[in-house]
Amino acid sequence: MKNHLTICFLLVALSGFGQFNERFVAIPGPTENSSIHVTGDQFAVISRVFTESPLSEGFSKWHMCYSILDNQGTAIVTKSYTTGINGLLPQEDGMTEISENHLQCGIFVDTLGVMGAYYLVFNALGDTARFTTMYNPWYSDDPNYPGTSFMVPRDFYLDQQGYVFMSYGGQSGEFTASDAGVVCYGPDDTYQWHIDFIDWDLPEHIYSMTKLNGFLYFAVQQKVTDYVHTFIVEVHKVDMEGNIVQSWSEPWEFNPSEFREMISDDNAIVSVGSITEEMDVPSRSAIFKFDSDMNTIWMTALENNQTDYRRFFEDVTIATDGHYVASGQYPYELDEPDPVNGTFMSDVTLAKFHRDTGELLWQRFYRVVESEDKTHSVWDVRATADGGLIFCGESLDYTEEEYTSENPVQQGWVVKVDGFGCLVEGCQNSVEEAEGAVSWFKAGPNPLKAGTPLNVYLEKTPPAGAALVLTDMQGRQVATTRVTNGQTTYIWPLPEVTAATYLLSLLDGNKVLQVEKLQIIR
Repeated sequence: MKNHLTICFLLVALSGFGQFNERFVAIPGPTENSSIHVTGDQFAVISRVFTESPLSEGFSKWHMCYSILDNQGTAIVTKSYTTGINGLLPQEDGMTEISENHLQCGIFVDTLGVMGAYYLVFNALGDTARFTTMYNPWYSDDPNYPGTSFMVPRDFYLDQQGYVFMSYGGQSGEFTASDAGVVCYGPDDTYQWHIDFIDWDLPEHIYSMTKLNGFLYFAVQQKVTDYVHTFIVEVHKVDMEGNIVQSWSEPWEFNPSEFREMISDDNAIVSVGSITEEMDVPSRSAIFKFDSDMNTIWMTALENNQTDYRRFFEDVTIATDGHYVASGQYPYELDEPDPVNGTFMSDVTLAKFHRDTGELLWQRFYRVVESEDKTHSVWDVRATADGGLIFCGESLDYTEEEYTSENPVQQGWVVKVDGFGCLVEGCQNSVEEAEGAVSWFKAGPNPLKAGTPLNVYLEKTPPAGAALVLTDMQGRQVATTRVTNGQTTYIWPLPEVTAATYLLSLLDGNKVLQVEKLQIIR
């Protein structure tokens, strides 16, 4: 593997963006943050960074950056890895049972232009401990074979003995988008076995898998309609020799449309994804808990009042208090069209559920405010040693006419919150109770160090067209951003201003709903 260590522009962007309070750090630049690994009070973040490739005209060069952040969000180390024609494109998060190792899988293009998959195991310093490439196992060079060698990793797992399990999609026919399989490699990176699920008429996917009591569990999802992400879900239990010992096909009293992540907890399996009441109806975010025989212990699904947008959870983790926290994308329609982006908006959500009953304990929403036309996706969430949570993802902006490294189409971000999902301390308490008056928001940190984002937690849904406005003491407007939803933290990078006292107001037209003083310091 061509493996070069560099302080790439990702680190430059981190340093330029500054150090935030202890709960937030953002990584600007043309990045997408794929996964997080927590070791004590440090966090390793895997990012895919796009640059132009001189070797392949018309394609991007993919660099995989490994960044170690301290508890304040400051980058201690950033290393960049790439190989082949188009580099290394990491996929989403996986699981590891070895605390000092971080497993990442993804896609690469070799020197002949053939696309395959890889896995890479990092040590605690971000150096390469293991690296293996592979191609679609069922690919045939028979000229009559309709598929390709193309292979996409879906989920991955590194167990305590050093075995790597990876679910993948590969193209078996020209009319199928992707079919499914699981492959196993040994501690010495030698191929062990693989299992295929190929349907020449319907595409199949494996998004998630976990290990429980010495067996591998994974979910195969078969697309049955033209409606996006309407699946029939099967779960298979496999021994360590690659033999399927038990299978379950839709045995549940509800209709899961996908299992996007699975984790094991004691003698149980916890999965997140979505359910649908009927085919071709937008799905609802859901979390499931099963015993080792896939009997339902409980299931909780959240409401979806949108008729055009499906909702689902992307990832799940066990918090330090033993309860479950799920993360996902939260798309919705604005009441009034945005002048740039129309009516569509998508935020990130975290939701915490009781481990024994599935009761929803709290749900929070987050929006990185850099423009009003962002789509936010979240890929990974992890519990932290101090009782909090850290999660990462990307913001997309397709409205610009020209994209550069300074103004990219996508920007990665990392957010660290406390055990209540708060960026603004005390957001779990009623704003009115805390303030002793009719209030709408809480903001912090205050004083705010110049160059760091202001976090504003808006508890109640504001009137249509409401905005946060920052003015100096002479009444001159410094910055403004539209706000639309309650229970949402707006992460607001402010423009460069002098150290002084400012006024932060929530306005409904000319009506002032709330105003607070904000001190900005150097």
